[in-house]
Amino acid sequence: MSADESRAAQAIGRSRGGLTTKVHLLAEGRGRSLVKRLTAGQAADTKELVALLDAVAVPRPGGVGRHRKKLDHLTADKAYGSKANRRSLWARGIPHTIPERAGSARNATGQHHDPSDRP
Repeated sequence: MSADESRAAQAIGRSRGGLTTKVHLLAEGRGRSLVKRLTAGQAADTKELVALLDAVAVPRPGGVGRHRKKLDHLTADKAYGSKANRRSLWARGIPHTIPERAGSARNATGQHHDPSDRP
């Protein structure tokens, strides 16, 4: 196994800060972990949401019946707010709260955003 393959298998990737790992986590309302995935630091966050949703399996009370696969609601960081992710959530019937990116067309206010105008 090469060094690059070894890093990928261990979810170690190169980012601006050096060698890093990202933890993607779906948790229920009280903070208990439902699903977690590790990816390399340079991997895009937005590509992980559908895989996390596919892995959700919440046991029913009493342990009887199939596991629940559908979330009641999803709150996520704006890194997960791509059109593809929003479409996937809509198709699954999962209501969500994901902030819009500053430069997105849906968040346009008619004013041009200049990054150098920071306070």
